[in-house]
Amino acid sequence: MRAPTAALLLLAACAEGRVATEPSAHGPAFARVALSATVAGGTAASSIRVVAAYAHAGATSAPIPMDSVTIALGSGAVTATPLQLNVTPCVADPGRELPTGIAIAAATARQLCVLHVGFSLRDAAGALLDRADVAVVTEAGVLATAPPVVLGAR
Repeated sequence: MRAPTAALLLLAACAEGRVATEPSAHGPAFARVALSATVAGGTAASSIRVVAAYAHAGATSAPIPMDSVTIALGSGAVTATPLQLNVTPCVADPGRELPTGIAIAAATARQLCVLHVGFSLRDAAGALLDRADVAVVTEAGVLATAPPVVLGAR
């Protein structure tokens, strides 16, 4: 039984193979998201799969995946991993889920996107041990912080 708690800290620079930059009227929309997940002690986990998606308004239970990454966990180590995403499909979709109280014109001008981020904790054989989901509003060029999650035995 493992006693230490592993903490996973992610700074998601949502870009396509490069550092996030300011929005461009003609190029991809970039966003940055700080994510954190803690793996509770006693959990024999070897990785966390992080999937980012967006949803259409009125269909938030059917997210549209945009990108994902798997992070290998060390024994009780703190891991920082850049997750790179391009949120252009989300900000270009006029039917996307909007932040509460924001009209589509304002959301498009500010390149806002509601990201749904799923965390899947897996053991060495790939079996699912636990999962958690959070939503966070992103804006191109602005750092957004998602609520932290705890995975594993509690």
